Parts: sequence; structure tokens; C-alpha cells
Amino acid sequence: MITEDAANAGNERPSTTSEGPEISAHYTWTAEELLAARRLHGLHTLRRPFRFGFGLIVLLALLGACMAIYHDGPSFTAVLLLLASLYMAFFRRHYLRWNTKRQFRKRPDNGSQVNWTFTSERAQVTLSDGSKAENPWSTFVKAVLAPEGVLLYPINELFYWVPRGGFESEEVFQEFVSMVQKKVSKTHSVGARKS
Repeated sequence: MITEDAANAGNERPSTTSEGPEISAHYTWTAEELLAARRLHGLHTLRRPFRFGFGLIVLLALLGACMAIYHDGPSFTAVLLLLASLYMAFFRRHYLRWNTKRQFRKRPDNGSQVNWTFTSERAQVTLSDGSKAENPWSTFVKAVLAPEGVLLYPINELFYWVPRGGFESEEVFQEFVSMVQKKVSKTHSVGARKS
């Protein structure tokens, strides 16, 4: 005989509380999660025209340094400009990634289990060390939606990361995105979100 619980075992829906449906997300806080969140924050704060302009400046500096070395020989200034533009064009991203991972290993929250609970009234996060934060939706000034997850901002430069992989299923993640769009007054999309 199959019980109702056994029949519904693979089809779990978000639980319901007095505050309405409850959505949960769980993940381990790692350097990779931090890097993903920082990348999305950077894409949001540094808009595409500025990123393009910065890349153009680096390219022009690289070409200018090469032209100066070709025409006048290797001067200190030209070589310094060449090295700086090569660093910015090719090595900076790798250095920042390496440095973030190196520093993350020293953090006390490295490897913490992060548990989010979202209701129609609030967002609550609990870490494996027992620390807890609870915010009504009205405390979030904006949210950034991306294919990889959602950034929730209680203030403009501080964000909480909620990755897509922390949700039970794609359907639950989409319910969470809908909740964020309804509850947070400013939402921005970064990248092509999957529907």
C-alpha cells in the first residue's frame, strides 16, 4: 500500500506558513560562490558602455606602447605602458581570482552552510555557525536577477547572494524570482535570464 506521503515524495512543493508559501535555498559558501556574486555585482555596477570604453582605452594603450617601441626603441615609459596594458588586458582577471581564493581560505565563514527562507513578508538567512539575519522585503533597495542567481541589496554596495543552484528545482527558483520582482521595488537583469 502506497501512502500519500510516499506518492508525493518526488513532487515536493514549497511549504506554507502563516506568511504564505515558503521558498528555501541551501548552499555552501565557497570562493566560487563569492566570485560569481562579485562578477554579477561588477556587471551591474559597471555598465556595458563603461566596460567597452575601459577595454578600448586598454587596447589603445597597448597599441600606443607597441608603436612607441617600434618607432623609438624600448624607452622606460613605453615598456611600462606595455606591461601595464598587458596586465590589464590579460592577467588582471586571473590575479584577482587567485587573490580572492587565497584570501577566502582565511575567512571564518569559508565553507559555511547558508540556508535561506523566503516568505511573502520576509527573507531570512541562517549560517551553519548559528548566526541569523531576518529582513522584511521593504529593507531591500534593489535586486539583480541573473542566470546564475539573484543579488539582494539592503544598501547599494552591500549584497546577499542567492545562487540558482541552491534551490530544489528550476520551478522553485522561478517562483523565487517572481517573488523578488513583486517584493523589491527596483530589479535589474544582468545577462540573458532563462525563462
